[in-house]
Amino acid sequence: MPFYIRNDEAGRLAEEYRALTGLPSKSDAVIAALRRAIADRRDASPLAERVEAVVEAARRLGPHDPAFDMKRFSDELSGEG
Repeated sequence: MPFYIRNDEAGRLAEEYRALTGLPSKSDAVIAALRRAIADRRDASPLAERVEAVVEAARRLGPHDPAFDMKRFSDELSGEG
């Protein structure tokens, strides 16, 4: 079934994506962009799950040490301290 882009902005975006990706046609660009968008949506985990993963990673790091001197630590890493 033919697919015609009748919206100027949609056509411009399809052409820009085609040029950026090096695809041979606007149709290929639209197909690639839609496949990517669909895959991104399918693969995206809910925000609550992503936040929980970050919180858990922070828990594994342990409590914050108020006496930690980031400047001194950075200087030691760079050999300046």
